[in-house]
Amino acid sequence: MTSPPPPDRDARRARIAVAALFFVNGAVFANAVPRYPELKAGLGLSNAVFGSVVAAFPSGALFVAGSLDAIADVGANAQGLRKERRYGRSILNSLHGVWSIGAVVGGLMGAAAAGPAVPVPWHLTSAAVLCGCAVAATSRFLLDGPQAAA
Repeated sequence: MTSPPPPDRDARRARIAVAALFFVNGAVFANAVPRYPELKAGLGLSNAVFGSVVAAFPSGALFVAGSLDAIADVGANAQGLRKERRYGRSILNSLHGVWSIGAVVGGLMGAAAAGPAVPVPWHLTSAAVLCGCAVAATSRFLLDGPQAAA
């Protein structure tokens, strides 16, 4: 059995770009987690109500945010599968690992902002701008065009 040829430059750049999507998705998700106690207290919610709101993220009043997150997840995974076909070997697991690294970094960012009591709106807006810039800078390297039949 022969191994697939090494990926070309465009494929390597596309893999970095899709890895950035996974990283940002994890970072955005985890950035708010260290702020949960402050958000819960600021909204005057009980543990049960706040837990229900977090659990119901993709539904109800949070339907739009949950839908956008689901679309981003599907898009990133679809791009990951396209890269995997281009590479000729499995890479999707490594991309999910990058999501986990992004979640750790996002959690650390949130904790760093919570420690000196950076206001939540400033913290989350700054994180969103930073993550948006990372996606904007790398998204041009994603592969586009018709999807090949599997």
